[in-house]
Amino acid sequence: MQFFEYLCGMSGFKIFCTYLILGWGVFFTSCSVEMAKPEKKQTLVIASDFLHEEDTLIFKQFVQKHKIRVVIRHLSPEDLIAKLKDARFNSGIDVVLAQNAYTALRLNNLGLLYDFEKTPESSTNTNRYISYKHNFVGIGLDPFVFNYPVDSIRTATRYHDLRTQPSYHLLSNWDMLSFFSPIRKETNQSKTYEWMKDWKSHTALRPEKGPWADSVRVNLCKYSQLTKVQDSTWLSYSKEIAFPESRGMGTHYELVVLSIVDQAEHFDAATKFIAFCENPGYNELINKKIHRFPIYDFLELRKSAPRFYPVPIDKLVQNDEMILRMMKKLPD
Repeated sequence: MQFFEYLCGMSGFKIFCTYLILGWGVFFTSCSVEMAKPEKKQTLVIASDFLHEEDTLIFKQFVQKHKIRVVIRHLSPEDLIAKLKDARFNSGIDVVLAQNAYTALRLNNLGLLYDFEKTPESSTNTNRYISYKHNFVGIGLDPFVFNYPVDSIRTATRYHDLRTQPSYHLLSNWDMLSFFSPIRKETNQSKTYEWMKDWKSHTALRPEKGPWADSVRVNLCKYSQLTKVQDSTWLSYSKEIAFPESRGMGTHYELVVLSIVDQAEHFDAATKFIAFCENPGYNELINKKIHRFPIYDFLELRKSAPRFYPVPIDKLVQNDEMILRMMKKLPD
């Protein structure tokens, strides 16, 4: 100890000791600052076939509530399937938000979705649109509606009327699966095919900018499409539409679905997101922003909504592959 004090008494070594003490002080200070840094905000990556990057504002409340950053990647179902098959567990995608249930069915058949049966707590019991069999959660309803030209006589008021009256439509092949599923549920395969053939012989894809032909007095489309078409014959969707029914059973609809990708990197964030979207208050808010109807019939947005076709979702989607085969056989 006396030897150490003797060395410190030497001017050169005293400077050395001073720098040594200061150096250790800076080291411990930097360590304490590093430890005090907040953790990086967790990220949830959503792949969607109808939302885009700028639509992250729709989930602003989720970001604020859970402090999780949301990223949306717009991908067609085909591009999404190809990416997940190629990258498998390194796709960088956590959740799939699709505008129809058939996308989830295809992904699930390929083993690309997480098995919801392992985490039943991720969904509420009051949601009637969950499929544990196909690993998706329904979060929004997009009914198939009729829109009419100005001052036309509404001769078509039921889906059945489309078999005999000229019409336009805005449906994709995947939309048609959801549209025809209740018809297949009500009747046999042969009669369903005849229904589809009659409809196809009387309908045509609606001209992008109009005008309508004089013989056409009704247009079949999804509710969400009403805000996207802008021309002189397209009327205000809030007043000039009808919600047809199928034999008094209810209005057909497309289901917006959520699924978790197998081996999702941010699994905890994904389960929180699904629970958020199923929350009645947030569910109503989200569907208002995406121009759909909430899944719960006791909410304000559903008071002016149609009576939706009541059959459990698994009983509707089970016929999708059969309907797709029938569609391919329809005459041009």
